[in-house]
Amino acid sequence: MKDDIKEYQDLAFKICDILDSNKGENILLIDVSKMTSVADYFVLVTATSKPHTKALMEKVEEELEKQDIRIIRRDGVGDGRWIVMDYGNIVIHIFTAELREFYHIEKIWTMGKNTMTLGDIQKVREREAKSKLDAAKKAEKQEAIAKAKLEREEKAKAKKETAKSAKAKDKTKASKVADDNDDAKV
Repeated sequence: MKDDIKEYQDLAFKICDILDSNKGENILLIDVSKMTSVADYFVLVTATSKPHTKALMEKVEEELEKQDIRIIRRDGVGDGRWIVMDYGNIVIHIFTAELREFYHIEKIWTMGKNTMTLGDIQKVREREAKSKLDAAKKAEKQEAIAKAKLEREEKAKAKKETAKSAKAKDKTKASKVADDNDDAKV
């Protein structure tokens, strides 16, 4: 379930990127998962004209189809002032400025902390990247500690073996000296 939520969020972020790179304006991502069963996210964007609404719609469809993500339904294409694209857990609203201002649907769906601008999305991505980096550094540090411990153990074992070997040599030498003394007495 948590993986699904992350997957939907990542897809919503990607959609915002597509809209931004195609000159969509005032992009807003709204988490509506606690407010409706219709979707988890709404993406709102303002287009500069009717042809621009259609161009944004086409670009989103084209980019998502490359990832085998198909649109479930769309509405408003004929008029072109407010196009709604339904991707199941994500619904995209592409407006002309006049209709977005008139309907102001973000007012209906926002509760303060459930919205993200492009800047907010970038901050989330930076936090996620930092978290991954921190986890990698922690794993690297733990690996270095384990390696150092293993090296210490190997050195201690080698030292013990050397001491054992030296002791055996000393014993052999002592035995040889004793034998030589015995031979000298005879």
